[in-house]
Amino acid sequence: MKNRILPGADLTQANLRNADAGGADLRQADLEEANLAGANLRETNLERAVLRGAYLQLADLRGANLRGADLRMANVGTADLRGADLRDVDVSPFATAGRNYGTWFAGSDLRGADARGVDFTGSLLSEANLEGADLRGANLKYANRLWAARLTGAVYDATTVFHPEFDPEEHGMVVGDTMDVGERLRSDLTLRPRDR
Repeated sequence: MKNRILPGADLTQANLRNADAGGADLRQADLEEANLAGANLRETNLERAVLRGAYLQLADLRGANLRGADLRMANVGTADLRGADLRDVDVSPFATAGRNYGTWFAGSDLRGADARGVDFTGSLLSEANLEGADLRGANLKYANRLWAARLTGAVYDATTVFHPEFDPEEHGMVVGDTMDVGERLRSDLTLRPRDR
């Protein structure tokens, strides 16, 4: 699948474990409940793709375009999302039988990710690495275990929503300004080998 052009493909419940789809064009593809564990999705275009309930543990999504993708109930834990474009992704919790199920980012590498305006309500961020991520305008008020995420250098602004008891500066976050945050991240945060 590497470098393949498959926009709008129906890959619902597909077993793509350890697949090499790096650089593929999967815009608007339906990958609902697909097994993408360990897959190479580096630099893949997943814009507006449906990844609801997908299993993405250990997937390499560095530099992937996930803009507008539906990641509700997806298991993204331990995935490498460094430098990924997460603007407008849907990670809102999904209510079933009176319980809310959020997107699982526990242990994910989101260093330098563009997550401007993302609503992380109900998402599990325990041990997620959000160092240098752009979180301007993000809703983190009801993100689960935000305090246990690595947030040093993550950028926020007056439109970022936090729980009243959470102090972003105590966790190493920095207030964003008018400079191009992406450019700063590219110069400060090179895509280095994944922490072991």
